[in-house]
Amino acid sequence: MLPAGAAAWLALSLLACGALLLAERVRGRPLQPAWPVLAIATSLVYVAYRTTTSGVSWPERVAFAVLLMAETFGLLRFLVSQLAFATGPRSPEEPARLPHEPSSWPTVDVLVPTYNEPREVLEPTLTGCLSQDYPAHLFRVHVLDDGRRGWLQEWCRARGVNYLTRTGRRHGKAGNLNHGLAHTHGEVVVVFDADMVPLPHALRTLVPPLTADPRVAFVQAPQAFYNQDPFQYNLRAPHWPNEQDYFMQVVQPHRARHNAVLCVGTNVAYRRAALEDIGGIPTYSVTEDAATSLALHARGWKGVYVAAVVARGLAPESWSQMMVQRDRWCRGSLQVLRRQCPLTTRGLTPMQRLIYLEGFLYWFFGLEKLVYVAAPLAFLLFDLRSVVAPALTFVAFWLPYQVVSLVLFPRVSGGKRTLWLSHVYELAMGPFLARSALRGLFEGAARFRVTPKGRQLAAGRSPVALLWLALLLLTGAALYRGLLASAVPFEWVVLSAGWATYNAVAMVYALRASLDRPRLRAYERFPVDLPVRVAFRGSSLAGRLRNVSLGGALLVLDGAVEVAPEEALAVRLRHHTLHARVVRQEGAGLFGVVWTELTPDLYRAVWELSHGRLPEPSAA
Repeated sequence: MLPAGAAAWLALSLLACGALLLAERVRGRPLQPAWPVLAIATSLVYVAYRTTTSGVSWPERVAFAVLLMAETFGLLRFLVSQLAFATGPRSPEEPARLPHEPSSWPTVDVLVPTYNEPREVLEPTLTGCLSQDYPAHLFRVHVLDDGRRGWLQEWCRARGVNYLTRTGRRHGKAGNLNHGLAHTHGEVVVVFDADMVPLPHALRTLVPPLTADPRVAFVQAPQAFYNQDPFQYNLRAPHWPNEQDYFMQVVQPHRARHNAVLCVGTNVAYRRAALEDIGGIPTYSVTEDAATSLALHARGWKGVYVAAVVARGLAPESWSQMMVQRDRWCRGSLQVLRRQCPLTTRGLTPMQRLIYLEGFLYWFFGLEKLVYVAAPLAFLLFDLRSVVAPALTFVAFWLPYQVVSLVLFPRVSGGKRTLWLSHVYELAMGPFLARSALRGLFEGAARFRVTPKGRQLAAGRSPVALLWLALLLLTGAALYRGLLASAVPFEWVVLSAGWATYNAVAMVYALRASLDRPRLRAYERFPVDLPVRVAFRGSSLAGRLRNVSLGGALLVLDGAVEVAPEEALAVRLRHHTLHARVVRQEGAGLFGVVWTELTPDLYRAVWELSHGRLPEPSAA
């Protein structure tokens, strides 16, 4: 029997949820900020109730305290995010435009910091930098090479790119950028990572907000990717959004509402005067981008977010590559938190403080997820209760919080994320990043580790896969013991078994994500549909180009044509003739080819068809 207060709260909250859903159906649009307000109310009531559910024995009190701390930590982050979401992003404004007269446009230095990225990663990026729809005399591309590679210096010399290097690699990427700043003089500084391929409109998108408002220090565009990340690829789930889309396309616009846009280190334009105002790029953290935006905001400068995609890059292609990247982000964020805590940094507004703090504390999610995995297993295996209360009373306070969260999340995420996807993503990365968070709290200066770039051509297995196998076996044992041999109240056994099963399904996804499938091509293919003429054996046939990459293409020739493997072809495309070699025949008239001779002009032509227009990658 439910206590009267619990029954009343359950009925009232679910009635409010139903009323909002009905009102939305009548009005035909989401109700903001009603949902965030209801979410805040149900979460506060739930956590307040949870403080009354401690056990009597000291093991139960410890279990209660650990779980309550994890829930409270999650609640605090949730409350801050809902405060930002409740106000909503700014209404769409007319995009800033450059002055009508190009002679008054600012000079731009495009910096590309690099260390050990292979040629097939760097060359598309530099080609994109050189292909900008911006007056040639007003911008210059600079390669900042910490790898001191001869081939790259020669490549730059042949194409008019300024090649800069330095002695040593002190302070990693931040030191490299500061060295580049000291040797350039443009009014605007644009940074692209070595694997981020700019589109031709990048400068004309990033620069205008700086000319429209002298208080703007930086303009940040989202990161986007032309390949599938390890979750999408290893789980064979191309329909899933990229794991970073939620932050880049949902969180950043809401941060912009409070002038708290986070610089992400690439696809960004800085006002040089603003960087000089803070003494250049901060070097105390391996996430120099977060440290830079925090320092600029503390000095009263503005950051602008533009939603337009100005470049697409190479997402980590293996689980280990992704973990190297996230380890750096985690430890670097906690370095900033320790060195320049948003709560005590002068010059920030109250909402800036809360938003930056929530962003840094996010990186403890690994510890939070491990607690959520351990709690039901401890109960099912050892009868160790984290919650000591009647099961139905607990459900009466927990259910409204969960229902509202399930309804709210797709609304605020714009379809980029669900609670289930968040659980899978965070659980999969949780064990590794729990260790990173603990290291970031207590270690001194961390060494900058470059995210490995390039194709994952071979299959691989992360050591964390063994952890997921062990936890799945442990979950099976816990379910057997709990359902068949436990002496505790059966209602709690059912609830804990459901929780453990929910985690176990996510573990299966995490296990599969950590098992790398080989990438079958050295270059990503992009779908096209263009007419071509193909010459071979003294004859010429009409055909179509179905997909294309910087390495090759898929051709469809008219008629049932047989072409031998390794046979040479000449492909006439628009105003160019490209030489190719057949590597496979996939059917009558359907051939996979690789390019054999790409001069700089031909490379540029193929680049324009693939990276320069950047449709979705082909699955063919």
